[in-house]
Amino acid sequence: MRKKRNTVIFAALVILVALGSLLVQETLLKKEGSYAVVSSGGEEAARLPLSKNTELVIGDKKQGYNRIRVEDGFVFVEEADCADKICVHEGKISRTGEVIACLPHQLIITVESANRDDADTVAW
Repeated sequence: MRKKRNTVIFAALVILVALGSLLVQETLLKKEGSYAVVSSGGEEAARLPLSKNTELVIGDKKQGYNRIRVEDGFVFVEEADCADKICVHEGKISRTGEVIACLPHQLIITVESANRDDADTVAW
């Protein structure tokens, strides 16, 4: 009985440490980004400043499109004609390292800092 209780306490501590680490990473370590880098087909298509409200359409109605919007310091995919619309449901992003991807259209939006040395990186 004592062994089971210790296992439960240990598991709870591990979960608390993991959640605490995630909270620290999301709140303290990530900084507000300066640009949204839009890549299509593996090539950089645009670099949009988050400080300027902008709208950009990548693609066309024939081959597939994404309507990207920068508004109030956030970037998001406002509209897309892909089947699953995961990119639209991702919501708004603004912090360095955050990503929105539309795999059917080979579109990736990444938030970056103006200072390349200031970029947050995670090694996997």
